[in-house]
Amino acid sequence: MALADMRGGVASQLALRSLQLQVLAMLAEIAEEPGITPPHVVAQQLEAIVRVANNLIAEQNNLQGREARQRMGTTLVIALQLPQTIPPTDQTIEQPEGTGNSHELYLVHVGDSRAYWLTPHYCHLLTVDDDVAAREVRLKRSLPQLALRRSDAGALTQALGTRDGELLHPTVQRFILEENGMLLLCSDGLSDGDRIERHWETITNLVLRQNTPLETAVQYWIDLANSKNGHDNTSVVLLHCQVSTEPTPLDFAHPELIQLDPLESELSDSARALLYDQPHPVAPAVEEPPPVPTEKPASINLWAVLSLAAFMFLTGAASIAIWRQLDPVGFQETFEWLRPEEQEPFSN
Repeated sequence: MALADMRGGVASQLALRSLQLQVLAMLAEIAEEPGITPPHVVAQQLEAIVRVANNLIAEQNNLQGREARQRMGTTLVIALQLPQTIPPTDQTIEQPEGTGNSHELYLVHVGDSRAYWLTPHYCHLLTVDDDVAAREVRLKRSLPQLALRRSDAGALTQALGTRDGELLHPTVQRFILEENGMLLLCSDGLSDGDRIERHWETITNLVLRQNTPLETAVQYWIDLANSKNGHDNTSVVLLHCQVSTEPTPLDFAHPELIQLDPLESELSDSARALLYDQPHPVAPAVEEPPPVPTEKPASINLWAVLSLAAFMFLTGAASIAIWRQLDPVGFQETFEWLRPEEQEPFSN
C-alpha cells in the first residue's frame, strides 16, 4: 500500500489506519468462507473500503471548515493478494504441489500513485493516472500527445478526502500472476520524470539475478527519488512475487527464444508433425475435378451473312441515288474531292 499526501501527513495517516483495519477484516472473512469469493464481490468490497477511508478524511475536512484547495487529501495504490485456491473446472487436473493459492492479485488506485510489474525483461505500468490528461484521452476529447501539453495535464481529477465517497470512483483491477517478478507501488514522488522507466532494469536485475535484499532495492528507489524528484514526498513498496516454488531455468531466459515463429496456428501439417514428432499426415486423395464442358462454336449461317451484306449494299446505293437527285451540286463537289488526283510522272 502506497499513499501520497497532498495537504500534510494527516490525510495519509487517516487513510492508512482505516485501510489496514478494513483489509485485515476482509481477509479474515474470506478465509472463513467455505467457497470461493467471486471477483466482482471482492471488487465491491475493495471499493467500499476505499470509500470509508475517503469519508474519514472528508469528515475531518468538514469539521475544520476546509474548502476547495484547502481540503487535505491523498492518493493511494493498494495491492492485495488473496490466499484462496480456485479448483480447475476439469477434475482430472491435479493441483500442483506447493501452490497454496491461485495467485490472484487485486490492484486499487486513486489519483496518480502507480503500480508497476517488473521482470528481468520488461517494465509494465499497471495503472492509469487520474489526471486531466488521462481524462481527456479517455473521453476521446484529445490525442495523448496534445493532452500532455496542456498546462493542467497533471492536475488530479480524483483523490481521497476531497469529496464525498459517492463521487469517488476508485479503479479496481484483477490479475492472475503467471510469472516471477516484482510488484512496485509508489507515489508520484518517484514516478515523476520517468525515473522508473529509466532505472528499472538496473534495480530489477539486482534483486532477481543477484539476490539483492528488497530493503536495499527500496532504499535505492527512495535515494533516486530524493536526488532527482526532491520536490515531492515519496512512498515505495516492493514485493517479490514467485509463482513457482523453485525457479526454473526458463524463469530468466529471454522470452523470444522460446516462442514459435511463425505461430503454431500458421504451421503446415507437415511442419507440425516434424516439430511435435507426430506421424506424418497422409494427404487425402484428391478427386480429379470433372472436365469442364467446352461449348462448340456457333455455326455461321452463310446465307444470313450474304443477305445482310446485300441489304446494306442496296440501302447504301439507294441513299446515294436520292442524294444525287436532291443535291446534284453538293454530290458532284464531294465526288470530285474523294476522287484521287492524277500524279505527275517522276522525273530527275
